Amino acid sequence: MSWFDSCSETKKLVQEQCKVFEAMGMNHKEALKLANEIVNKAVENCKTAGVYGKEPNPLFLYEEAKYNLDYKDYIEVIKKDGVTDEDIQEWHGLSYLERAVIDVSDYMSRFTAYIYYLDKGYNSEKAAREVRHKYPIWGDPRQKDKYLTPLPWELKLREIRWKEKYYNNPYALEEKIRQYLTYNAMIRAAIKEGEL
Repeated sequence: MSWFDSCSETKKLVQEQCKVFEAMGMNHKEALKLANEIVNKAVENCKTAGVYGKEPNPLFLYEEAKYNLDYKDYIEVIKKDGVTDEDIQEWHGLSYLERAVIDVSDYMSRFTAYIYYLDKGYNSEKAAREVRHKYPIWGDPRQKDKYLTPLPWELKLREIRWKEKYYNNPYALEEKIRQYLTYNAMIRAAIKEGEL
């Protein structure tokens, strides 16, 4: 990817993020500032990882699994979580920067919520529990802890599309979330029920 293409992608991602924040009620100036912060952090993360401007490879996991047992094991684990070949190829077909923007945006949402709950007087444990209850936690499902098992990133785009049906009725989503201890548990149940 050329420098010009990288700049074009960065501008496009800032515009997309800005539109999302404006749809959430932010004024343009605030939305643009936050969108720039997210995309700049994502660029920094990509550069640190050595993938900035690198072309995505939808077949990356499969190619690595031929030679690396860790990748092979990862694919087996995420498939048990409901991940399809299409999910894998769609996620890894996104540019590294697009994936990094999604990651940074999710992190900032969770962090902002955590601070909000602390400001409401929750202790750190209760604030973290509220975040796990209302927000997805993404990562390697093999790295679970006593509180939850992360959802594989390869489910993220499917989760986004599923959640969009609740945009016109956020109370229905809130009611659904209330039925589960964590957002991740709700997503796994929706997959098992064929809803997602």
